[in-house]
Amino acid sequence: MRIAVSFKAMHELNYFREHLEVFAEMAKKRGAVLDLEAFRKLDKERRELITATEHEKAQRNRASEEIARLKKEKQNADALIAEMKQVSDQAEAGAAPLDRVPAAGGGDEPPESAARERADREERGRQRGSPPLGNSS
Repeated sequence: MRIAVSFKAMHELNYFREHLEVFAEMAKKRGAVLDLEAFRKLDKERRELITATEHEKAQRNRASEEIARLKKEKQNADALIAEMKQVSDQAEAGAAPLDRVPAAGGGDEPPESAARERADREERGRQRGSPPLGNSS
C-alpha cells in the first residue's frame, strides 16, 4: 500500500533544518517517513558547493579587476587571463553538481526566485492576517 502525502505549507529551509525531528514526527503521524540522513547529506553537499562556487566567483571578480588595471596601465595580462580561463572552466564543472541538488525553495528555481516567491507568500499572508512562515507565533 502506498500513501500519498502532501504538505501544503512551504517552510523556510533554515526553519526545516532547525526542526528536523519535529517534521519527522509530523510525517510519521501522517504515515510517511522522512529520510533525515539523506536530507542532511544533500543539504551539506549543497551548502559546500554553494560556498565553493561563491569563492570561485569572488576569485574571478578579483582577477577581472586586476586584468582591467593591467590593461589600463598598458601591461600584459595574458597570463592572468589564461589562469582565469582555467579557473572559470573548473568553476563551471564544479557548479554542474549544484544543478542536481534541490534549491532552497525545494524546486528548480534559482535562490533569488525562491526568495522572491517567499516574500510574495509572506505578503499575501500579512494581507490575510496570517503569521509569517517559519515563526512559531
